[in-house]
Parts: sequence; structure tokens; C-alpha cells
Amino acid sequence: MSLNDLIKFFGKPTTSTTSKVDGVQTKIETWTKIANGNKNSKLIIHFYNDHAVTKALIGLKVSRSKKISLAQYQQIKTGQTTENIIKKLGKPNDYSESSVNGMQMKVLKYTSGLNGDEGATLSVNIANDKVSSKSQTGLK
Repeated sequence: MSLNDLIKFFGKPTTSTTSKVDGVQTKIETWTKIANGNKNSKLIIHFYNDHAVTKALIGLKVSRSKKISLAQYQQIKTGQTTENIIKKLGKPNDYSESSVNGMQMKVLKYTSGLNGDEGATLSVNIANDKVSSKSQTGLK
């Protein structure tokens, strides 16, 4: 998707940053005040040589019928699919995706509706649609 396509869909970015890396132009476009997002929500897209290479959607409001527990975290296993994780835990509050050397990388981060300490988080790293690692802080 091109920057022009994104502007047609989301409107003009809130901020734009341009720089050169090894003689190639890079751009970071950021949109804020995302629908269904908290007050700090944003969409960030990095372009390298006019191609989108990473995207991140941060600060989504997500309602959960049940809090995510440490026991559910412990059931996440290497090799599970993105679909399986979202089916078990629901939609994440933050989502990022990038392409690195032909490998599709995703990070699903859960920050609300967690059974745990204030500030608890759960993150799942995914490579080519399979869980590659996970981490948590403060879950009970």
C-alpha cells in the first residue's frame, strides 16, 4: 500500500519524519486519534525506498468478557498460529508487523483486561504466522 493510498483512507498524517539511511530515503508517518483507540493511540508506518516495511497500531481499546490470566499465558506454545492466539486471548491492544529478510514478523501486545498487577502486560512474538516467543510482566 502506498502513502497516497493511506492518505486517502486515514487522511493526512499527524507527523512525518524523513531521513536518509545509506543513501536511501526513509519516512515515518504517524496518525493519531485512532478510532476505537485510547487518548494516546496511533498508527505508525515506516517506509523504506517508498515501500511500507513496518506498521504499528498502538493503544486500541479492547473489551474482554474475561480477564486474561497467567494460566492462559502458560498455554501459549511455540508454533501456535496468530489466529489461534487471537481466538484464545482476543484482539490485542497493540499490534505491529514488519518484513525482515522475507520473514513476516508480528508482535501482539495485551495491556488491558489482564488478571494481574497494575501495568501488567503480555506479548506474543510471531514469525511467519507461528508463535516464536512470548513474555509477560505482572500476570497472576
